[in-house]
Amino acid sequence: MAELLDLASGILPLAAPGEELEAYAVHRTSTTVQAGTGGVVRNVGKAEARGVGVRLLARTRMGYASTADLSRAGLADAVVRSRQNAAAADPDEAVALPTPEPVIAATQLWNEVLSQLPLEAKVGLATDIARRVTMIDPQIRSIDTAEYYDESVVTAVASTSGVRVEDRHGYVELSTDAIGESTDGSVADYSYWCGRDPGLIDIEWLAAEAVSRTIRLMCSSAKRLTGLPVVLDRAVVGSLLVAIGRACSGGPLSSGRSAFADLHGSLVGAASVNLMDDGRCPAAPAAALIDDEGVPRRSTTLIDGGVLVGALHTTTTARAIGGNARTTGNARRITHRSSPRAAPSALVLQPTCSLAQLLAAAGDATYLQQVTGSQSGISSVTGRVNAGAMGFRLRAGEPSGRLPTTAVATNLQAFLSSILMVADDILAVPDVPVLAATVLCAPGWLP
Repeated sequence: MAELLDLASGILPLAAPGEELEAYAVHRTSTTVQAGTGGVVRNVGKAEARGVGVRLLARTRMGYASTADLSRAGLADAVVRSRQNAAAADPDEAVALPTPEPVIAATQLWNEVLSQLPLEAKVGLATDIARRVTMIDPQIRSIDTAEYYDESVVTAVASTSGVRVEDRHGYVELSTDAIGESTDGSVADYSYWCGRDPGLIDIEWLAAEAVSRTIRLMCSSAKRLTGLPVVLDRAVVGSLLVAIGRACSGGPLSSGRSAFADLHGSLVGAASVNLMDDGRCPAAPAAALIDDEGVPRRSTTLIDGGVLVGALHTTTTARAIGGNARTTGNARRITHRSSPRAAPSALVLQPTCSLAQLLAAAGDATYLQQVTGSQSGISSVTGRVNAGAMGFRLRAGEPSGRLPTTAVATNLQAFLSSILMVADDILAVPDVPVLAATVLCAPGWLP
């Protein structure tokens, strides 16, 4: 890691008088293994990327440039291009680099086991779960894809404001789907696990979970009744929470393009709603010790007892909001080619009960397991929710009939206000920065 930090630090002397300079260096390696029905290997891939992003501030103007050429000439060229981009940028009084803060390595986010696991073992995990899925129930005869994925990331940030930090973190994911065939057609669902140690993967549980979730959607059809409590699966909750997290991020809030703009200190949910973002949570793929500005990650409370009390900030978005706002360690970059923006790391609703207690309280309810159209139908800007959902009728905690596709037409505040209970079955949701749990919503939430 020291090599990467030295690389970033070596760029700083290229700053001209009156300029501030930040170098973000990253080295990312990953492995992907995909298998199909019967454990047939479809793809094995390894990727490695190294690059540097340079952010230059000239008074109130900011320029950004990046390079994968880590030679002295390549890095010097990136500084020149960032300077040119700053000269062409509009003035912004909020732009700033963070000042140094101590990084406390109290959370272990790197496990050497991940780097020592041979490729054969990674292939074995993907093929093993692919085979197991079709051996559990005769109704499940195929899968689309079982996938093993791991990633190791080393980052280093150095700036003329005094930041000089480095971090290494890594995670592994294993997922599979299950496809069921019935007289009404085919249905499918998935299971997913994320962690730091591949030795903790429970293949049997993952395979059984994918099968169980699919078979629940294959039971005989039932008519949906209005006025019932609504139980939301983790997958549905994840789609809603990610929109809420974006709406609570500094950029949208400062520009007014947020469903929660001007609502700080207002009641936006039920008293049972406590939402936080935990940037160091080991169960979340995006967890790290530092954010992409070199600021220590932390836990940030967004909603406390239904009241909006916080927001997710970078150094710049905090200055744009003003008042007592400070960076929350939520600067995120897609790659070294992009400048940092405020974004959630691991959103989680604090549980209020066990899953068994929630299902017992739900009684006769509508259970929504999948949501469709969430990318375009759930807006963090307007707060509107217009999506489709698949699920089943729940009686005494058990599925008792598949429901027709249900229209979900509401808004994010109505969802938060309808929450009665949050279970403790918290797990990461794939592809979104959310650790979700099953949620019970009040009757009448769905039209």
